[in-house]
Amino acid sequence: MIEQHLKSELEYNPESGVIFRCAGRWMPKRKATLNTVHPNGHMYGTFMRKTYKAHRVAWFLHHGAWPMGEIDHINGNAQDNRIANLRDVTHKENTRNMKRRSDNTSGITGISYHTKIKRWVVRIGHRYIGCYKTKEEAAVSRAAEELKAGYHPNHGR
Repeated sequence: MIEQHLKSELEYNPESGVIFRCAGRWMPKRKATLNTVHPNGHMYGTFMRKTYKAHRVAWFLHHGAWPMGEIDHINGNAQDNRIANLRDVTHKENTRNMKRRSDNTSGITGISYHTKIKRWVVRIGHRYIGCYKTKEEAAVSRAAEELKAGYHPNHGR
């Protein structure tokens, strides 16, 4: 099985997050593997003709089982595969720890300025929260709603 080959031929350092090929008869030195960077920022590599995401392999090598859901990088750095930075979460939980979108103009996730009504509009996902005269009021409202909805403190960083 592939799991046995992964365990026997790869080593994972949980403090650094680096995955190595074990030294053996076919490879005399330890060499970092699964270290190619995808355009989305995640690390990956090929093992036995199959492509793997490094964070999922790190989870498997550390815990001995594949993650049940998605792997979330707590600090938002997709190349930081230290076990302390990884958590097994649902898709919903993973989206609640996203960075601020690049097309965000207000500087705060979920807040936009509506020029016709001259108010700051707050939303969480597709849910409308309210309109506010100042950006500060909108930010306080958004933060309170995020707390109620169970968003990760890093969301919108």
